[in-house]
Amino acid sequence: MKKSLLFLSLIGLCLSIQAQNGCPGCEVSLPADLPEDTIFLGDAPVGQANVYYDQDLSFRLPKTTTSVAAIDSTTPPNLAISSFEIVSVSNLPPGLTWEANQREFDTSEQTDGCVKICGTPLIPGLYNVEVVLDAQVVILSRRTSFSFPLLIQPGVTATDGFRMINNIGCGEVDVTFINTIPSNEAEGFSYRWDFGNGLVSEEENPLPLTYDEPGIYEVNYEAVIDTAGFFLTKVLIEETTCNDILGGRPDLKIDVIEPDGTTIYTSDIIMNAMLPLTFELLLPIEDIGNYSLRVTDDDSGIGGADDVCGIVNFTQQTEGSLSSGEDLKVTLTITHPVETINSKDTVFVFEQPAAPELSLAEQFPVCEGDTLEAMVLNYVDGLQWIRDSTSLFGETAPILKISENGTYWSRYISPDGCSSESTPVSASFGVIPSGIAFQIENNLLNVFQPEDLPANSSIAWESDGEIIPGADGVAFCVDSSATYTLKVTDEETGCFATFSQMVTYDPNFPNCVSSNEEVYKGDFARVFPNPFRENVVVQIQDPTAQPSTFKLISMDGREIIAGKWRDLRGNWDKKELPVYELAKGIYILQLFTGRLHQNIKLVKE
Repeated sequence: MKKSLLFLSLIGLCLSIQAQNGCPGCEVSLPADLPEDTIFLGDAPVGQANVYYDQDLSFRLPKTTTSVAAIDSTTPPNLAISSFEIVSVSNLPPGLTWEANQREFDTSEQTDGCVKICGTPLIPGLYNVEVVLDAQVVILSRRTSFSFPLLIQPGVTATDGFRMINNIGCGEVDVTFINTIPSNEAEGFSYRWDFGNGLVSEEENPLPLTYDEPGIYEVNYEAVIDTAGFFLTKVLIEETTCNDILGGRPDLKIDVIEPDGTTIYTSDIIMNAMLPLTFELLLPIEDIGNYSLRVTDDDSGIGGADDVCGIVNFTQQTEGSLSSGEDLKVTLTITHPVETINSKDTVFVFEQPAAPELSLAEQFPVCEGDTLEAMVLNYVDGLQWIRDSTSLFGETAPILKISENGTYWSRYISPDGCSSESTPVSASFGVIPSGIAFQIENNLLNVFQPEDLPANSSIAWESDGEIIPGADGVAFCVDSSATYTLKVTDEETGCFATFSQMVTYDPNFPNCVSSNEEVYKGDFARVFPNPFRENVVVQIQDPTAQPSTFKLISMDGREIIAGKWRDLRGNWDKKELPVYELAKGIYILQLFTGRLHQNIKLVKE
């Protein structure tokens, strides 16, 4: 978990936990060696679906931006933070709520706090819990957000015979079944599983099962434990013809004999027995063959051997009364302990909601200050809008007004706690060209600092609101008084800016040159004709500072022609500029002779 809370942009502190009712009474518990001016957030302990969650998270807020600047180089240090206000939280696991010990913090008095998160989480998963905070730094208030992970592990249910892992989910769930009455490879165990979806199994440990249809599935489990065996627990002598040698009641005893003839049990002698006579015992009947029960009248050797009253045969499966002719009638009770464990539990598969369908109004151009409208078409409630992985506080309506660059999408959370997200859409607002203006000189309108225009831009000139055909350069020569407008459009975005100004035509500068002289006279050079149609003649007054260098520059700063004159002869020697291929417009001729420098404006008609 990222414990440090970073400032976003200039002064945004990343911490916030929205107050809600239902989880009061958290306790602040911070490390003893924590610095006073620092940022700290404790870990969010792992939870489990369907298991009550009750955890406290403690935090410390900074008093200055110094601790933040140490981990975020974009944040200036040594700025005092006067207060914090906890604003909101989103994306808690369904079923959980929270409450902070306080919402507002005056850093001069308190920077430590805590929040209790409690409830029963319903759906497992890794949740990025997003929190928002307002920080007051100097005179600026900055709202920002951050997220921390909260892991909810799959729920484990428990019954008398089995457990299930991950029995609740959205769309489909993979359920693991754990038999809690294992056989440990011993005989006598049998199992039956009914998974509630039409599938059954007699495996002791069935494989995980995928439930891929929404529904509520009752899982029934039965374990039969048949490991105790068979026991002869009661012998009831109902009738016998045996009598004592002197005519009195017989002295009875019983013997139990295994199929191989071995006597495994002999009872005590019951003197002068009265019928019916019961013998209680717990004798294992381990062999599947025939056992014998012998009833004897003990004469203690008087008159010869003891009298056998009768013998009956039985097996493990014998039930009820047995007789040996008319001499003996007995009832045997054979107990076979078998334990049957039945239990049931439920798998819940909630419907996976369809992703929100977004509609983003299309328009061109989209520029700074414009507003786009995004709309969720298939949901009205349960929505949360996100921009660049940050939830937008309070934006839960189907319509979102967008005025900032970013990637936007919407998350829908169903009443069952299942969520889905729309396909992201991007909003890009073009930058409106800035610093657009023009200068006026002798009826010539020049774009101010044309080098600062967007790289791929177009220019249009208007007169009293009407577009001037063909006027698309960085300069325009006016021929009448009007309100002139310069419009610069960034062709990549379509965004434009305008600059308008009332311009009064100066008749002394027709075609933006002086009407008093046909030849333009400069400091050390002159040109003619100006305006020109094909060639321009340049005369240099003093050629002694040879060579003379020249450049012809367009109004957008491009170099059209450049060179040197090395063979000037005498004052006002003439040189011709081959400018017949130039497009109509205004140009600047730059002349350099020695340390002298002169700019002359030329107009091509």
